[in-house]
Amino acid sequence: MQIVIPSKGRASVIGQKALRLFPDAVVCVGDDEVKAYEQVTKNLLVHPADVVGIGPLRQWVLDNVKDEAVVMVDDDVSHCYSQVGYHKVRIEDPAVCQAIVERTAIVAMDAGVGVFRFQ
Repeated sequence: MQIVIPSKGRASVIGQKALRLFPDAVVCVGDDEVKAYEQVTKNLLVHPADVVGIGPLRQWVLDNVKDEAVVMVDDDVSHCYSQVGYHKVRIEDPAVCQAIVERTAIVAMDAGVGVFRFQ
């Protein structure tokens, strides 16, 4: 499974947001922003700057990341929630958030589901 964080214009905050929760993720940025993001992570997936819009960018990621499962995480994510019934618990532990995403991806693949989403 590969976790990819598509990002644009957030090099200064991504380290405190999505990369804090998913430190091993690949950050997907336009070739015009590589220098800014290299200050935060060397784990970059660089797309042409002419790939514009989240829909075309997500398709570009799917076309260029060769892995059985690709999970895309928004660059401004700072925590997860677990909600059972009416009780909601905020989760900020990177290991727990990663485990939730990984296990959900495994269950989706086992069920033959090609796409899933957290909200």
